[in-house]
Amino acid sequence: MRVFTGTLSDGKTAAADRVRVIPETDGLRIILMDTGREDFWPEDVLVTSGPLLKGHDTLLSHREQPGTRLHVPDPALAGILLQQIPRLGSRTHHRRVLLPLVGLAVLVAALSAFLLLSDFSPSRIVAGMIPEKARIAMGDMLARSLAGKGGFCDNPEGIGALEHIVKRLAGSAPENVRPYRVRVARMDIINAFTVPGRQIVISSRLVTMADSPEELAGVIAHEMGHAIEIHPETSLVRSLGISTAIMLLAGGSSDVLTETAALLLQMSYSRKAERAADSHALRLLRASEIPAEPLASFFEKLKTELGKDDDSRLMELFSTHPLTKSRILHIRDAGTWPTRPLLDPVRWQALQHICDPADNL
Repeated sequence: MRVFTGTLSDGKTAAADRVRVIPETDGLRIILMDTGREDFWPEDVLVTSGPLLKGHDTLLSHREQPGTRLHVPDPALAGILLQQIPRLGSRTHHRRVLLPLVGLAVLVAALSAFLLLSDFSPSRIVAGMIPEKARIAMGDMLARSLAGKGGFCDNPEGIGALEHIVKRLAGSAPENVRPYRVRVARMDIINAFTVPGRQIVISSRLVTMADSPEELAGVIAHEMGHAIEIHPETSLVRSLGISTAIMLLAGGSSDVLTETAALLLQMSYSRKAERAADSHALRLLRASEIPAEPLASFFEKLKTELGKDDDSRLMELFSTHPLTKSRILHIRDAGTWPTRPLLDPVRWQALQHICDPADNL
């Protein structure tokens, strides 16, 4: 009988319990190390945000316990689960994604004449037709490709603090554009980007560069603005074309994923799109009682870090977000509003150390 160790969090607090995980023929037996309490997760309640991959760690959720997450870093468990529960693998996952895309392609062809005559952006309309599950699947694949070998930071206390910020901001977002998934990747660049399916990736260097949780919240709110406007999906449809987008949604090849991830890093939104994202960010910050000035200060700090003029393209760092003086003035012109604390010093320190092993905090 193979026994694995991992962590179990309920999604309600930053705490995570160390557990032993025992795979059985019809599910997983989970034993809390501190108390010895046992729980059993039948295989039909096991869900993942993306396909399990051989050689990777396992992150599972319980279908009937929203927010609960089980993380096992040993890649051997993924291999066992893929043998016992094939639906958790990439083949079944991609098949579920592909089916609605066939209908989508027919619909796009039938509406092509209308799209050409529409006052709206055809790319945005096509992007809006992409099924929700397909957007999430595509975004997860791209996020993993962008994170690369460094992967995502998984310190439970840091994740809990990050989720607190996201929950506070998302509570003020329109209901039809929830939920959001925000992750920190081990990347030695200063960047944050939104991928399809309301998924946001922040580089670990950006997190450590922020001087306060309010600065980081401003960046996240701006990225949420891009998600609300479906800018990532629209830009990919416009840049790749619908045929390549469908290939990507169907699973694609590693080359397609790599090229698309590189395109996302190099893609610059228009000034109009950036202004729209900033406006959404200001509304979210105001409704969440978080000040906007730290976002402007963070942009000023980036300008100093880069040592470049406002009108430069800034492709080296934060390339998808051209920092112009007018954008900073736009944020500061929004004024002030009543605010309340976001994170206490302990949780903020945990977030800044989100990429450290849990035992180092």
